[in-house]
Amino acid sequence: MTNKSRNTAGEESTVSPETRGHAENSTVHSKRRLLKGVLKTAPVVMAVSSKPALAHFCTVSGFLSGNLSHHDDRHYCGGRSPGYWMNHVTPEMKTRTFREVFGDVWRGKYGKWSGDPTLYEVLKMTGHDDRYQFGAHAVAAFQNALEFSDYPMSVDEVVDIVAQVLAFGYYTSPGTGQTLDAQDVVGFFYQTFDA
Repeated sequence: MTNKSRNTAGEESTVSPETRGHAENSTVHSKRRLLKGVLKTAPVVMAVSSKPALAHFCTVSGFLSGNLSHHDDRHYCGGRSPGYWMNHVTPEMKTRTFREVFGDVWRGKYGKWSGDPTLYEVLKMTGHDDRYQFGAHAVAAFQNALEFSDYPMSVDEVVDIVAQVLAFGYYTSPGTGQTLDAQDVVGFFYQTFDA
């Protein structure tokens, strides 16, 4: 006995029940084999795919990606904190001004800084003088990029991030188009500090 059916092209074909049953069993068997293979390799694929997120933890795109469930987890990014730079002052930090490096001055609670503070003077600011401690974190990130070859950002990248916040109130990531305001930039820079 044969049954008429339509194939994938919509053409009528004649297939015996035995042949159809054998084809269906073969299809089921191959789907099971595929599923078993996928299940065996899934942990390997997941382990491999999670490494790039950790490798990019110290970059803006990694910080913005949301792949990292705990932004408070510390990872080695090679940076030093504002406190470190307060205790390891370079001669340049006492002569170069914030405006000279970043193109403008930041603001405190009561408006833009008066005068033109040096990088070291910015590190010493407290309370209302340095809103969100943005200036201190910018100086630390700049010094890290200048002094440590393993720091994940170049001097130009740090300057670009800070200059955009000073000019527009936010930094726009070129890779994603997402923005970071001054507080977000402080959080990102903080993630790159190990000491």
